[in-house]
Amino acid sequence: MNAPVQRASAPVAVLVNPDAGTGAVETSDMQGVLGDRGFARDVRTPAALREFARSARDARVAAVAICGGDGTLGRVVTALCQEYGEGLLPLIAPLGGGTMNTIARSLGLRRLDPVPQLAAILDGDGVERVPQGTMVVNGARIGFMLGAGVPARFLELYERGASLGALRAARVVGELSVSALIGGGSAERLFAPVSTRVTLDGRDVGLEELSILYAAVIDEIGLGFRPTPRARDRLGSFQVIAAAARAMDLVRALPRLWWRGGVDGGEWVDACVEEVVVAFGEPSAYMVDGDLEQPVDSLEVRAGPIVEMLVARRV
Repeated sequence: MNAPVQRASAPVAVLVNPDAGTGAVETSDMQGVLGDRGFARDVRTPAALREFARSARDARVAAVAICGGDGTLGRVVTALCQEYGEGLLPLIAPLGGGTMNTIARSLGLRRLDPVPQLAAILDGDGVERVPQGTMVVNGARIGFMLGAGVPARFLELYERGASLGALRAARVVGELSVSALIGGGSAERLFAPVSTRVTLDGRDVGLEELSILYAAVIDEIGLGFRPTPRARDRLGSFQVIAAAARAMDLVRALPRLWWRGGVDGGEWVDACVEEVVVAFGEPSAYMVDGDLEQPVDSLEVRAGPIVEMLVARRV
């Protein structure tokens, strides 16, 4: 259940990823909003991220506010979990500032301008605490959405653009839909299946080939599409969809994914689970929170820690 938040009394730590989105937010601007109520730092490298998490722990901050995109958010939560161990994590406040901000939007942030978001969080003005599940990928990375097959290949195509964002993503969707309609090679390559063995909570689901795997603890994937509308139904689980689908199968599903959310039975595996294990017949790339990862022989995804998010709904 969501709960209102009072004015912050303990310090707040702000992480700024200068390489996220347009990079228009200055760390000095964030520090100016904070004043003596916390600290703001640029973080570009894994070493700097570990140092930031350590500083947040040592300062006993009430909240960690994150100015960056989806990948930044997941990596910060991962670093905090590693630093805090079994200790109680600080509240997590996504401020926007990334290219797509899918996770922040799914939480209900309407205006993704980091400066007023931070000011609202400091004052407790219209801010709610929202419990949010996570996933642990291969025992290390914590994330909110994961995909292999089509999601990873789509991301590869998307990132070839000169400028990234919603318009670029919509253009790629449009081009691939046309390719599917005319039987083009782009769609065929995107949906090329790989041999697999997939288990959900220890049960083999009989998928010997796979073209799409997507798991999430949020309902949106971007551009208003909602492949996992039940992802938040039960904290401590996540929704997964998987299929050996062809391009036209997904094109036909797009209206439903937009208007109602979710896939429509048939050959789709669709479940809310606590664990997914996928063994690939050949090394396969995957993505976590919009970050492409190196090909792997297998994926093990488990329900992760529940974090408390701060959401400023009135900004």
